[in-house]
Amino acid sequence: AQPVGGQASSSSSSDDCPAAAGDSDDGLELVEDEAGLQGARLAWQRRLAKEAHRSEKLERKMERKMERKLQREAAKAAAKATKAARKAEKAEKKAKRRRDEE
Repeated sequence: AQPVGGQASSSSSSDDCPAAAGDSDDGLELVEDEAGLQGARLAWQRRLAKEAHRSEKLERKMERKMERKLQREAAKAAAKATKAARKAEKAEKKAKRRRDEE
């Protein structure tokens, strides 16, 4: 009778083991789900950081482009002013020569 009781208790404990193993699997799944969520969160943060970096980089690029454009325009304006000054100087000399000739 004792071996039968032993088997009965061992069979009930083996019944408990799959249930306990199932519970531990559920816990493991929860841990895996949490790790997955954390990984997804990290990936999302990396993506946001990457996009922020990209937009900052683009902003700096546009600022440099605008600076170069303004410098080109300033150089053109300076060249025009110099050219106009030379032209005015030539006209003055020409007018002075004409006055001297008369």
